[in-house]
Amino acid sequence: MSALASVGRRVNWPGIAVIAAVIVIWQIGATVGPLADMSSVPSVTETVKGFGDLWAANELIPPVLYTLGVALLSAAIGIVAGGLIGTLLGLFAPFRLFTQSSFDVLRTIPITAIMPVLLLLLGAEARTEIIAASVASTWPMLVNTADGIRSIHPRLDEVGRMFGFSRLKRVFKLTIPAAMPSLLVGGRLAAVTSLIAVIIAEMIIAPEGIGWALLTAQQALQSGQMWALVVVCGWLGWLFSLGLTALVNRLQPGGVK
Repeated sequence: MSALASVGRRVNWPGIAVIAAVIVIWQIGATVGPLADMSSVPSVTETVKGFGDLWAANELIPPVLYTLGVALLSAAIGIVAGGLIGTLLGLFAPFRLFTQSSFDVLRTIPITAIMPVLLLLLGAEARTEIIAASVASTWPMLVNTADGIRSIHPRLDEVGRMFGFSRLKRVFKLTIPAAMPSLLVGGRLAAVTSLIAVIIAEMIIAPEGIGWALLTAQQALQSGQMWALVVVCGWLGWLFSLGLTALVNRLQPGGVK
């Protein structure tokens, strides 16, 4: 009974209640409400049927696995690249002086504007998707890492000097752990950005994954299947954020084990 009580306390019942209310409103609105005359907005039951049709035709799991694999790889590349560059920007004023303006200009270019260029240069291949999504996911990690490191109080570095830590040891033992909350936010944003970029790239660059399945369902006027895939995209984004949060909580000092 204690285990069940513990699980019950961890469940976000108000959040579940909101989701249930949204589902009920969606179903009523799409059947007898203001959305009933819109053929592009299916009811909840039609969306569930769309799930079943995709599953029966084996058109759900393969696209999800493809998109998930590309997004995870792209997010990992973006997090590592953004973390390294952001750390350099936060630690070294000369590097920040000469490069920050260039990074600020580059990160304002929409990734959708870069995708046709990459498609022309590299072709409709998986590597083109990975490069596009990696670039998109680099920027949130870079910005949050640089800001997190620069916001650390200088006295923390003085503490490391008092203990005789080398510069590298101060970075890994003091600076990065102190900036971990900002790194976590950047990593979560990078992961979700990677997923979004991959889905868009699948519509523009390579006919694979959830993005292509969405486009195919739209062109075939299969609104139930299309909205089912939209729900899957939401689930994947939530799982990305949840998984990364759990990973960082386990790795950072004082995190939940």
